[in-house]
Amino acid sequence: MPKIITLDSQILSAIMKCERYAELTFIDNIGAMEKPEHLDKGDVLHICLDKHYSLKRDHPELSYADIVEQSAQTGQERGYEVDAPIEVSLDVIKTYKQYAEFYKGEDWIPLQTEHVFAKEMHVDENLQIIYQGKIDLIVDSIAGHQIVDHKSSSRRTDPIFLSNQFIGYCWAMNVFNMTINEVGFQKTLAPAEKYRRHIFSYPKELVDEWIQTSVFHVKEFVKRVEEQYFPPRYTSCRGLYGECIFVPVCQSTPDARQWKLKSQYSVREPWDVGAKLKGEENVKEESGARAQVPID
Repeated sequence: MPKIITLDSQILSAIMKCERYAELTFIDNIGAMEKPEHLDKGDVLHICLDKHYSLKRDHPELSYADIVEQSAQTGQERGYEVDAPIEVSLDVIKTYKQYAEFYKGEDWIPLQTEHVFAKEMHVDENLQIIYQGKIDLIVDSIAGHQIVDHKSSSRRTDPIFLSNQFIGYCWAMNVFNMTINEVGFQKTLAPAEKYRRHIFSYPKELVDEWIQTSVFHVKEFVKRVEEQYFPPRYTSCRGLYGECIFVPVCQSTPDARQWKLKSQYSVREPWDVGAKLKGEENVKEESGARAQVPID
């Protein structure tokens, strides 16, 4: 019976980034003391956009104005549930309404929202790797079927083409056109500069190489788990969005790290990638995929 590993793009990216970062984040379940504001904004924005495109798909009898109003109301109500500060929720609602006005005549026909999938990435006599995720939106359009990922941003930056998340979505759905739906919160920019859609097309050969590379890194991390040795990768201490949150830990001497972790970080709920499959009606399971604890 092969060992079963279930992971998503966040776990895979952590493994590729740094073994110690992956251990602290997804095995020890350690995170920052406070949730960054940009995560609150992203949560509320996704709620608005999910409601927006779900209503467009399921209730064609509604006027566009009703869709926008209901989506904004849902976002505001759910903002309380995710503990977003009121000023953050109001800023998101304002931004969402401006987004909806900007794309009022878009040709997107929503097919799926919050679509969950699980797919076998690799299997041999020792190891089975299940890759899964949740796709924000799948649409039909003049350009054909597209996978859409909503991204909020506080500064104007272009998404990275070589992204585990984007390539993994395309591989899982066998749809190789990916649209990153950027929603900016910059108050000084015009809507055309804040709301951008980046379209990536992935050649099959590149996706095949991504599979090979991903399997290699997962196998290497399984070895780290078996050995209980997670070396830091010093080249990953600073990235596109600033320093790794665990830089203070790695800068400490080994005997002081546990104190640092207990005093400056918090233990969060375990990252159970299989939990998102429970209760979902639109789960897409392929090749005998099933939910398991990410790393045993």
